[in-house]
Amino acid sequence: MTVLTAALALWAAVSPGAEAAAEPPPPVAAHGEQQPRPADTTASTDRRPPASGVKRWVDWQAGTLESRYRWVETTAGVETSDSLQHKQAFKAGLKLDPRGRYSIQALAGTGSSFIGSWDNLGPGIGEPDWTFNLRQLYLQARPIDGLEASWGGMALSRGEHTEITTFDNDNYVLAGRLSVRQPDSLYLDEVSVTAGYLGDLITPNVFRRFDRWDEHNYTQVLVAKTFGGTVAVSADWTDLNEITTLRQAVKVTTKAWLPVDAIRFENYQRVEGTEGWGYAVTADKSLHPRVALTGGFADIDEHNGTLTGDRYFRGRRLFVEPRITVLPELTVSVFVGEAIGNDFPVVNEHRFDVVVQYNVLKAFQKYGAW
Repeated sequence: MTVLTAALALWAAVSPGAEAAAEPPPPVAAHGEQQPRPADTTASTDRRPPASGVKRWVDWQAGTLESRYRWVETTAGVETSDSLQHKQAFKAGLKLDPRGRYSIQALAGTGSSFIGSWDNLGPGIGEPDWTFNLRQLYLQARPIDGLEASWGGMALSRGEHTEITTFDNDNYVLAGRLSVRQPDSLYLDEVSVTAGYLGDLITPNVFRRFDRWDEHNYTQVLVAKTFGGTVAVSADWTDLNEITTLRQAVKVTTKAWLPVDAIRFENYQRVEGTEGWGYAVTADKSLHPRVALTGGFADIDEHNGTLTGDRYFRGRRLFVEPRITVLPELTVSVFVGEAIGNDFPVVNEHRFDVVVQYNVLKAFQKYGAW
């Protein structure tokens, strides 16, 4: 009843003249976000003629082909990965009306779990495999500007947090979500409520999770606000399996007064069950139009579990990730993570990744094919 009450309150907060409200500024994307929160673009879309042809029906949002080498070693000196892997992911929406206010959203891709979207190619540890599933499928409605309702298998909301302190980028949840993005009416840029079932961690196929509709173990209330275009903050209350976690994050654009472009601080407090807290500090720097660098430090408590990004998990660690844009549609990145000063076992004390990503959608757009 609490979730229903909150959802009704959000709906009631939308003013009668909401369709004429100014479009909110786009959200600041979180570092490492593979499935960014879609911006509410209905206002600008309505000022243009509806798309024709295939684009009248299909909103292609993402398409990538990736390959990587991954090496991971535990604190016991055991190599758990020394492998070449591959990944494919495609996200699109089927527009039920010409302007796309009502749609069916879907994401298909490789991987066999909540925290995994990579399959082995064959060389190294592990047998070659290809596990391709429809990982997300949900209905989305934007009846008026700034109001969005979603229902089905979808990704989790994280605001300004990253997968270090929330959930892995490859996550999924079977839920309903109501989001209001009307800062003129609510002051906040976004208020959202999500309620549903988070589980079936090794069942990426969304159709095999649909039988969970009568179960509820996950609730989240998230708020976000941007100040002056340079400071973005978010906070959320999350209940998973009757264990409450509070999260807060802030990202500050610092290019004008520091030698780095942006700094992000994110933290969490688990206030039920086995209590604990943790945080991460990350800095971004553009070294060249084609070269960017991200690095930082994370301290995640011993009892936080393994639903966060698998590059990080538990423990204290330093990490750095340079990224090179070879072509507009082709990027190469290297990730190095090193756990330090931990007094408990860590499954990824040492980690090294080399990732090559080809953006199929961007290539189609570059050559005028989409």
